[in-house]
Amino acid sequence: MTTIGSYKVKVRIKSAVEEIAMLSPAKKNDMPTNWSFNWLNLWRNTDFECQNIVKLVYKGKVWGLVRYGLYPYPGSPKFLEIEQIEAHPTSRGEGVERFMEPIGKWLIWYATKVGLELCQTDTDEPLVVLVALDTAVSLL
Repeated sequence: MTTIGSYKVKVRIKSAVEEIAMLSPAKKNDMPTNWSFNWLNLWRNTDFECQNIVKLVYKGKVWGLVRYGLYPYPGSPKFLEIEQIEAHPTSRGEGVERFMEPIGKWLIWYATKVGLELCQTDTDEPLVVLVALDTAVSLL
């Protein structure tokens, strides 16, 4: 997988203090074992020829992960698919105030930037595809 490097990004801690976090390609030892999703198993099943996992890190701790792929593969990539994304369990905002935000927005930004830099698509074709279960998206 071609990487686009690492980026420093601004995040808010406890909705008040602005701090710097880092977006960068993840490594196997970054995969959490106590989150909702089995990231270590996903790592083992990732084809790094066309897919990648990126992390958001604050003060040495992983706070978010995203896996994306460039398709079609093999061949010239025409679109990017965001296949899995998760924030650290203590920062999901479920019943308590989030510790850090935004996490998902920065991870999606990174993946989208990969698509913009590496995919060549027609103007009427989608560039980024987000795969999600119906239960993952709240409907108003």
